[in-house]
Order: sequence, then C-alpha cells, then structure tokens
Amino acid sequence: MLTTGRLRTVRLGVGERAHLALPGTLARPRSRADVASRGDLTGIDLFAGLGGFSFGAQQAGLRVTFAINHWLEAVQAHEANMPEVVHVCEDVRKFDWRRAPKHDVMLASPSCKGFTRARGKERMEFDAYRATSWGVVEALEVLEPRAVIVENVPEMRDWKLFPAWRAALEGLGYRLTENVLDAADLGVPMHRTRLSVVGTRDRAPPTIANLKKPHTPVSSVLRWDEGAWDYIDPPRRRRRPLAPRWRQIIEEGGRRFGPRFLVPYYGSTATARSIERPLGSISTKGRFGLVDLDRGAYRMLETAEIRDAMGFPSDVWLPPGKVSSLLLLGNAVAPPQARHVVSQVLAAVA
Repeated sequence: MLTTGRLRTVRLGVGERAHLALPGTLARPRSRADVASRGDLTGIDLFAGLGGFSFGAQQAGLRVTFAINHWLEAVQAHEANMPEVVHVCEDVRKFDWRRAPKHDVMLASPSCKGFTRARGKERMEFDAYRATSWGVVEALEVLEPRAVIVENVPEMRDWKLFPAWRAALEGLGYRLTENVLDAADLGVPMHRTRLSVVGTRDRAPPTIANLKKPHTPVSSVLRWDEGAWDYIDPPRRRRRPLAPRWRQIIEEGGRRFGPRFLVPYYGSTATARSIERPLGSISTKGRFGLVDLDRGAYRMLETAEIRDAMGFPSDVWLPPGKVSSLLLLGNAVAPPQARHVVSQVLAAVA
C-alpha cells in the first residue's frame, strides 16, 4: 500500500481494482457482479479531473462507478466530492483496462492542450497531449461499453490524425456523431464551446440538440462586496500605477458599460467586457477581473464566482489555495453541459 497525502492508493493485481479512499475508510470495491445487479446505467470517467463530467452525468441519471486521472490533486478532489466512486491515480495510457469495471457509458476528456488555440503559434501534429486521445481507443477495445462520449475543444477536428482516430472508434463498432455546443446556450453564465463525439454500438447515436436558451449574464454570480480589491489610482509609494495599456482598457470600459465591467488579465482579448453577458471561457489562470469605477478599484474573479459561472454545485469541494482551484476549474467540463449531453445519450441507449 502506498500512502499519498490524505488518500491511500491500493495497487491490486489483474482482475482487481485500485481504490482510493480517506484513511480509515477503505471500503470494499464493488465487484462487476455488484454493478451488474443494479438496474440503472453505469459509467466510468477517464481524465476525470475535478469531476465536471461526473457531476453532470450523475445529474442526468448515470451512476458513475470509476474515475481515473494521472494528477493526484485532481483525484483527491474528485474523491472528496464523490467518495462512493472507485478512484485510480494513474496515466490512462498505461493503465491495464482489465482492472476497470464493466459499464454502459464511457466518459472521456483527453487533454485539449495539443488542440486548443490557447497554445499559440506552436502547431505540432503529434505530441504527448494529443496522444492521450488514443488512450480512449485502448480502453474501448478492452471494455466495449454500449456508448462513449469524448469531450474536447472543437479544434480537435483540425488534428491531422482526427480521421484516423475516428476510424479507430468506428473499427471497434461505434457509430459516431460530432456535436459542438456552447455552455452559454444551455443557460450557463459562461461561454464554453466544446466538441462532444458521441458513439454507440447497438443503436443509432443521437445528434445532441442545442437548446439555445436565453443567455444568463455573469452578473448573476458576481460578489461585489467580496474579494481583495486594488486601487486603480493607488496612493503614492503604495503601489506601482497601472500600465498605460490597462488604463486605456479601463477608460474604454467605463465609456461603454458604465462603472462596473470585466477586463481581461490574460489571453489575446484586450477589450473590456459587459457583465450583462456570459463570462468568456476561463483558463487555468482565471483570465478575467472586475472593475468598479465607483470605488476606484479592480480585482481578479474569485474562485467561487468562477465555480458558479461554470455551473458547479455551490458545495463542491475545492483544494485550499486559489492556484490549485483555478487549475482544476480551468480544465473542467461544465456540469450542465455534461448533463445535457449525457441525458440524450442515456435516452438513446436505455
């Protein structure tokens, strides 16, 4: 047994399952027979991260029984939020899938870092990030679930090996649809456009309907009386004044939106943004800040505001420290987006 922080990793042999649990609460992992005895549909979560996919799937009615991720801090967070799930901290590409439970729906969010525009000018066609997508193929070959949902950025389809990757899934017997949805169109107060590749084995796969709900403004989740605010014009010797570029963005925002608005801290966007529209897609650095001209101050968005903008439950457990929380949130699937996709897949395979 390997003790790692607050969790314990139990490494078992082929045919058995690794399980993470709080010290002193190591439960007997459910067997495949236990899972099969239940009438409800079950699923597993690859690249599980904080658990946005798992949260949304469970809200849709899928019972998640197993989650795997290579990053221990992410596994700890997922386990803290879903202690009933069996957890493994291991690289998906190295895991022996004979140790995983049989299930109905596989959820997978391979790394988007090799595809996303945020990567900048680097355009490698194959690297360790993109290679994680092939881990999904290997898992499907062994486990053969009835359905699979692969979530990533839409730019995944620009990958030169995407046709080969898709052909590999089809070669395993899956019929596929490609669906691009924006979380804001589902009522989430944040834009997050994602590709969902849906595959089914024994029935035609659904094309995921886009509800096109009215957009929810990010102002609905902002907390103006909280957070650590900095002066726009600090007293002398207290802090360096704002750079001319940032002062120009703030002045322009005041003219367009009044005293309260958003400004970008990171990324290529260099214009102020209204709080009466959904937040732009957040990154692992947070990216956006608030400006309140009435108090002459600005600050970064708080973790709770980002959590709520993504549609996570208010009681979701996040690690102490803003940096770790932002890393987990920035890499997560928005739970309402996951719930919408999974619910339609369950209706198709039930």
